[in-house]
Amino acid sequence: MVGFDVIIPVFKTEPEHLREAIDSVLKQTYQDFEIYISDGTPEDHEWHSKKTLADYDDERIHILQQEGKGISDARNQAFQAGCNSYVALLDSDDGWYDLKLEDYAKEFTDNPELKFLWGAADVSVEIVSPKGENFKTTALGGYQKEWAKTAPHHRWFRVYWTPLMTSTHIYSRKALEVVGGWSSPYNGEDTELNIKIMKLWPNDVKQLDGIYGFYRSHPNQTTKEGATEQKDITEDMTVRLPYQEMMSALRLLDADLEEQYWEWFNQVLHEERGRATGETLEWSVRTNERFFR
Repeated sequence: MVGFDVIIPVFKTEPEHLREAIDSVLKQTYQDFEIYISDGTPEDHEWHSKKTLADYDDERIHILQQEGKGISDARNQAFQAGCNSYVALLDSDDGWYDLKLEDYAKEFTDNPELKFLWGAADVSVEIVSPKGENFKTTALGGYQKEWAKTAPHHRWFRVYWTPLMTSTHIYSRKALEVVGGWSSPYNGEDTELNIKIMKLWPNDVKQLDGIYGFYRSHPNQTTKEGATEQKDITEDMTVRLPYQEMMSALRLLDADLEEQYWEWFNQVLHEERGRATGETLEWSVRTNERFFR
């Protein structure tokens, strides 16, 4: 039986958002899980998890007062408190759809060598049409196009340039123990972890073809800078190199690959990088929907 530890970092999360996140876990069709909340909110604050969830009577919900600062410390504390074989991430203002854990449990059961699974998420967006009209809709986030065509040792590179949706991630506990959990003191800690895992086990990571939850974008979300107490950024933090410089270095290492592959690889990366920044989003006047190329 596959068991999950659901880890949720919290810092002054709006009560209705946290309750919706917790409810989305409790409503899962697959019920073998524990929930570990690491809350950095001062205990006397009106939005502390203990107050927000005071009426929840489920022994699987564990609320910890965060030790240290930042998302990485919160995730590590929650991770270390659990003991299940698989660790699922959920941000306190996001949520899951009902079949998420059921689908992931089946995948891990069928393929026990897997270290990391993820899928897509619905992202709430506000847009303006060419006529100046405002609309609220959803877009697909965190889905890597034609993932299976990517050479295994290039998978980390795609994720480096187009990060996945955090609240769709589930890892094997053993993999997290090997890499030492989360170590980055700044936002982007999950991408750094994903790259480590993909470099160590490029054949044991998988994207599921499904939409497993929703991502809420708002001014106070936990993963935005300023929405959580951060550690001081050190001088040795990772510096993102120019895209073309990194691509050229990658090609030198794999000069034997066909030009057709590199054309596809470069094209799909440009599309995804543009999609992440909104540069390749188009407006469909006919359907009043935003869609991706």
